[in-house]
Amino acid sequence: MSELRGPRSLLTSALAAAATAASVVGLTPVLEPGRWIVVAFGMIAALFLLTSALRSVSRSALLPTVVSLVLTGWALVVLYAGDAAGSTVVPSLQAVRDLRGLVRDAITFANDSSAPAPAVRPIEMLVVAGACVVYIAMEALAVGWTMGALAGLPLLAMWGPIMIVGFPIPWWAFLATGVCWLLILATARERGPTEPRFERRSLRRLIVPAAAVAAAALAVGPIAAAAPGWGVLPRPGGGVGASNSATLRLALGLDLRDNLRSRSNVTLITYHTRLRSIGTFRLYTLNTFDGHVWQRESDAGLDATPVTDTTLWPEALPYLVPGELQSNTTIDMTIGPLDESRLPIPGEPRTVNAPGSWAYDPVRDEVIGLDRGTKGLSYSINYQARYLTADALRAAQGPGPANEATYLQMPVTTNQGKIVDLARQLAAGAATRYDAAMALQTYLRNTDMFTYDTQVPPSTSDDAVWDFLQSRRGYCVQFSTAMVMMARALFIPARLGVGFLEGAPGRDLDTFVITGRHAHSWPELYFPGTGWVRFEPTPAEQTGAPPSYANPYGENVPIPDNQATASSNPSRSAVIPVVAPTARPVPAHFTIGGTEIPLGVVIGVGAALLALASLLVRQLIRAARTRRVVRGLTPEIAWNRLRDRLRVRGITWRDSTTPRQAAAFVERTITAREGATWGPSASRALHELARAVQEARYAPRQTEWPAGELENRIAAVLRTLEVRNRVPADAGPSAPQVDA
Repeated sequence: MSELRGPRSLLTSALAAAATAASVVGLTPVLEPGRWIVVAFGMIAALFLLTSALRSVSRSALLPTVVSLVLTGWALVVLYAGDAAGSTVVPSLQAVRDLRGLVRDAITFANDSSAPAPAVRPIEMLVVAGACVVYIAMEALAVGWTMGALAGLPLLAMWGPIMIVGFPIPWWAFLATGVCWLLILATARERGPTEPRFERRSLRRLIVPAAAVAAAALAVGPIAAAAPGWGVLPRPGGGVGASNSATLRLALGLDLRDNLRSRSNVTLITYHTRLRSIGTFRLYTLNTFDGHVWQRESDAGLDATPVTDTTLWPEALPYLVPGELQSNTTIDMTIGPLDESRLPIPGEPRTVNAPGSWAYDPVRDEVIGLDRGTKGLSYSINYQARYLTADALRAAQGPGPANEATYLQMPVTTNQGKIVDLARQLAAGAATRYDAAMALQTYLRNTDMFTYDTQVPPSTSDDAVWDFLQSRRGYCVQFSTAMVMMARALFIPARLGVGFLEGAPGRDLDTFVITGRHAHSWPELYFPGTGWVRFEPTPAEQTGAPPSYANPYGENVPIPDNQATASSNPSRSAVIPVVAPTARPVPAHFTIGGTEIPLGVVIGVGAALLALASLLVRQLIRAARTRRVVRGLTPEIAWNRLRDRLRVRGITWRDSTTPRQAAAFVERTITAREGATWGPSASRALHELARAVQEARYAPRQTEWPAGELENRIAAVLRTLEVRNRVPADAGPSAPQVDA
C-alpha cells in the first residue's frame, strides 16, 4: 500500500483528528468536567499539524508516525511527570519511572471509581495519552497505509468501554465520529492512474450517505437494545446488592492543586446510635505523597485476614474507657448509593457484623469487601472508645508502628527544607510529641492566618504543601496534608485518613445522616501504646470543634463554630510563632496538566506550531490554486486524450510503458514515418506533457499548470502529426501498425 499525497492526505488527517476529538467528547458522561478535554484537544491539534507537515515534506510512510509517538511520549513526561523528576523540559530517567507509576495509579483509580469519576491527574494523563495514540494510529492506517477500514479500529478503544457498560453517550459526538470514519473510507484509498482527483462535489456525494448511515445506527441502536436477550449481557460494576440508582464513590487521587469540586447532597449513609460523638468514619488511609498527589499503594489489602467477632484493631488494645462508663455503644449503619470496597468504620477499636465476606487489613486499619461492595449494605458496629486525654497522650512512650519509615517519608522537593524549618519553629517549645502536634494543629486552625477556600491558588513551586503554606488558602486536603508533612518533619509518624465527618442529625431520634458534603480528610499521628490518633487542623467552619483530647480550650468543652480558632484565645496563640508570608513571585510559567512549563518553552513550542501551521496553509493555498487551474484538464486526462488521438493514427503503447518511454517512442515513430526530425517546440511540448504525468503519479510536489497550457501541448503534438502524416507514394493503405 502507498501513502496518500496532496489534499487527500490533508483531508484524511483532518477527518482522523475530528473523529478522535469527537470520541474524546464521548467520555464526558464518565468523567467530571475539567481541563482534560482542553489538553486532549490541544494535543490532537498539535499532532495533526505535525503529521501533516511531515507528510508534506517526506515520502516515508513510517517517519511521521514514529516522530509523533516519540514527541507524544516526551510531552506526557513533561506535562505529567516533570515535577517529580525535577525538570519540566528535559525528561530524566526518573521522570519516565514516575510516568509509569502514574499509569499504574490511573488504572487502579479507574478500577476503584464509578462514573462520573473525578478527572484527577492520573486519569487526565490516561485520557490525553489515549487520545494521542488513537489519532496517531488512525492517521498511520488511513494516510500512511491507505487502510481506511482498519482506521476505525482505534476508535473502539474510546467508544467500546462506554457502550459496553451502557452509559448514555452524546449522540452528536457519536454521529460526528461515524460520519468522519465513513468519509475516511472514501478518501483513504489509492487513486488509479486514470482516476480524477477528489473534488468538492465528490465530498458532497459522500457526506449525505455517511450522515444517513450514522443516523440509522443511532435510530436502530435503542431498538436493538430493547430487543429480547440484550438485558442478559453482563455489565461490570453491578456487584452484589447493586441497584439501578446512581452510584457514588470517594475520590482517592487527592491532588493538592485541584479545586474542590461540588459535592453531592445525596444521602450516602444513615446510622442510628445513642453515642454522643463518634468523630469520623474512615474508609481509607493513605501513606504515600509525591509533593502534589496522594497515591494509593499497589499492595493495599494483601495482609488482610477474615473478619470475625473479635475486636478489630491493628495492635494490642490500648486502655479503653471503663466498661461502667460505656453504654449504648452500638451503631446501626445503612449505606445508600455509596459503592466502596472498604467499609466505613470509626477510628476507634470496634467489632463489625456485616453480611457477606469481609477481611481486615491491620496495616491500614481497613475492612475490605471480598464478595461485595458497600452499596445498599446494612450492618452494625460495636464501638469501643479509647481513653484519650491530653495527659495520657503526653505520657505516651515506646516504639513506633511497624514499618515506621513509611510514615516518616517526605517528598524530595526544592522546598522540603523550608517545611522542616517551619515545623521545627512551630514546635520549638514543645516538650512532648503531643505538644508538638497541638502546636501544628493550632497554627493551621488560626483563621487570622489561614482561610478555608474551595478554590486553590495556582501552584508556584514543585511542592504543593509549601504553596499552601504561602497562600494560606485551601480546604481539608491541603490542611490535613500540611499537618501530616510537618509532623513527619518532626519525626512523628503520620498518615492521612479519608472518609466522612459524623454527619448531621436526621428526622428521627438518635438518627444521623451523612451526605457527600461530609466527605473529609484528616491527619492521624501515632502515639506509642495508644495507636493512631486523629487531629483536626481544618478550620472549625468546616469541621466544628476538634476532638476533646485535641481541644486547646479544655477537654470535653464544646466550642461554637464562630469561636473555634486559636486566635480566640490570645494567651494560647501568643506562644505560637507567626511566620510572615513571603512575597509571591510573578509566575514565569504556564500550567498544563498540573505541570509548570517555563514561559520560554511555551513560546518556543507555540512558535514551532505556528510555523507548522503556516507551512500547511501554504500547502493548502498551493493545492487550492492547483485545483482551480487544472480542474478542467489534469495531466493524466491530457495524456489519455493524446493517447486516444494517437491510437486513431495507429500509434499505441502498452500500459506498462512509462510516460517518458512513451514520449520517446512517439517521437521516434513519427520521425521514422516522415523521415524528418521534430521541431524543438513540438518535442518540448511532448516531453513536458510526459513529465507532468509522471509528477502527477509519483512526485510529492507537482508543477502548477496555468489554464490552457496542457491543451496547448496536446495541440502542438497533434499539429506536428497533421503536418508530417502524409502517406508516401510507395506506401499503400495496408501499412502495418506500429506498437511499442
